[in-house]
Amino acid sequence: MLITKNDILDAIAKLPISVQSEIARTLTDRIQYNAKRQLHVGVKVSFRTKHGVYIEGTVIKVNGKSVKVLAGKNRYGNETLGNVQWTVSPQLLTVL
Repeated sequence: MLITKNDILDAIAKLPISVQSEIARTLTDRIQYNAKRQLHVGVKVSFRTKHGVYIEGTVIKVNGKSVKVLAGKNRYGNETLGNVQWTVSPQLLTVL
């Protein structure tokens, strides 16, 4: 028997809210852990700002819950002016 995503979601929906919350926290922690495993100083990454602007840059520091990125290019492929640093959640970064 093949278990589908909907089967899993239905089973979770039947659990008490406290257990659902624990599952959600565990999944969030796992996603952040997997995202951070790929990140280290010097890795080229990209992300979109909250306004949808595409940014490419280089990881300069990996913190507990965030990553510092030195912007290199903007959405037009132009070099950014100056040394613009962004603090970004690892979940929002794409390794290039």
